[in-house]
Amino acid sequence: GLRFIDKFKPFQDRYKIGETIELRTAVEISSLKEETSLRFSCEVVKDFPKDKIIEVDPAESVPIAKEETIVQEVYCRIPPDTFPVLPTGLKVLEKKIKVYAIYDFTSKSYLDVYTMQSEYLKNILNQRMDPFEGQKNSRINTATRQVIPVATQGPMRAILKFDSTQPITEKSTSRDGTYTLGLKLEKSSAVWQGRLNKLTSVYLYLPKNFELIDDKFVESLDEGEDQTTFTKYRLNEEGLDKLNNQCDNYYGGKNSVECNDLFERGFNIASIKFRVKGLDKPTLVHDYIRAEVEYDFQAENIGSFTLAAETQSAV
Repeated sequence: GLRFIDKFKPFQDRYKIGETIELRTAVEISSLKEETSLRFSCEVVKDFPKDKIIEVDPAESVPIAKEETIVQEVYCRIPPDTFPVLPTGLKVLEKKIKVYAIYDFTSKSYLDVYTMQSEYLKNILNQRMDPFEGQKNSRINTATRQVIPVATQGPMRAILKFDSTQPITEKSTSRDGTYTLGLKLEKSSAVWQGRLNKLTSVYLYLPKNFELIDDKFVESLDEGEDQTTFTKYRLNEEGLDKLNNQCDNYYGGKNSVECNDLFERGFNIASIKFRVKGLDKPTLVHDYIRAEVEYDFQAENIGSFTLAAETQSAV
């Protein structure tokens, strides 16, 4: 997980105008099953000059190896000329400041998908036989003929959702002849302090004989990647922007309670339609659908510092 293990606090009780302001904290992070990197930023909550920059140490991303746990100290320094004067009538001013720990992560979800020619399936069901006979897969619910998806570990979990009974056939019973696949991202556990910062990429892998019916996804041809059995699709930029800008578009901005709740718990990414184009074999065929969601996860720690018009003793 990721958590701040120290308070975010200044080195002095008060800073006079013209002094460098410095605060420190520390964060502990585990990378689980994949390599990742961690970067930091600092932000004064209100009334910070637009032409000034807060120095952050470390300034560069910190690499974290597979299954490694590290503790990293973080420093935020505000240059001495940032606040030249206090507001009229004030001798002391307290200001709040946030430090953000942001790291990239990839969450994957896998769904077993079984196909069978429609007439063959119809005959099996008419004879009250089990279409999954011989399949040793604990994720198959034989009562509902639905399959439970698998999700990899991480602060946010990507989860494929497919409610149709399996095996599926080349003749869907829906009005438009398609099947609907859901994809969502949700918080995995309270162990992970923080929330989703933004989505960076969403990929979907479908078997070659599945036809995607969704203009938000485009075929993604990555050099060197084997796509002989799967077709890889990527959510287009418009689709990504719409998801990342939900707070501004619907919830009154990124600092609203509704926005924080949404990006804390997660949300639906897409509802995707596809068709089965054709099945060479009448009997049961076992295949997979895969989704990969790349995202930035963000944890924050809030502190404060005090500006004074007169010199105060350092602690």
